[in-house]
Amino acid sequence: MLLLTLVAVVGTFAMVLLQIPVLIALGIAVTVAHFLGFVGLAWVYLQNRGYDSEQLRSYIGLHTPTVRQLGLVVVGNLVIVALLAVLLGLVEVFSLLPAEEGTDSVQDELADLGVGVYLVLVAFMLAVVGPTEEVLYRGVIQNRLREQFSVVPGIAIASALFTAIHVQIFLVGTGVLGVVIGFLALFIPSLVLGGVYEYTENIVIPSLIHGIHNSLIITVLFFGPSFLADYVTF
Repeated sequence: MLLLTLVAVVGTFAMVLLQIPVLIALGIAVTVAHFLGFVGLAWVYLQNRGYDSEQLRSYIGLHTPTVRQLGLVVVGNLVIVALLAVLLGLVEVFSLLPAEEGTDSVQDELADLGVGVYLVLVAFMLAVVGPTEEVLYRGVIQNRLREQFSVVPGIAIASALFTAIHVQIFLVGTGVLGVVIGFLALFIPSLVLGGVYEYTENIVIPSLIHGIHNSLIITVLFFGPSFLADYVTF
């Protein structure tokens, strides 16, 4: 994670010095960092294990999805939304976290960025974040853990590692309880991704679920929590 951040920061500064607009420079740098840090690491590891290109594709399960598998993309996201709704419902019912302040101002700031930035972020989640992270965490780490242990521990440990690497995201509140709730909000979707990957043996499917899930989060951040309730019927 530190390597990804370093590459992104250095790359952004370098491109800004070349008079490339900051947002474009940041997007290019973060994209390069993702492919180097996730896909690059996965490729180097599998190359060191002696896999050629065809064996590598087979190992991570890079296949053209079937219609039935594409249906699981919808099902997977529905399951994630339902489980997170239960989690957030419990948090609200039991008042486990204090009410957030300033959410309207954050939404206004994001809205000021414009629809163009929103669409670019969605495309980034679908084309970069979902595929690159899934190749490493599900395609390599989960596969290797399954070889060492079995399916269930492999999914659980890979999901815990995936969640831990996003530590800056799940620090949503002060105190241990806030951290635990934030951890679960990432760990639960990761379990679903791991389960779908084991079922389909196709890295494309969890990659799509991952990208769409992140895009839904961005949609809520840009347009408000009521957006999905008003315009999307599950």
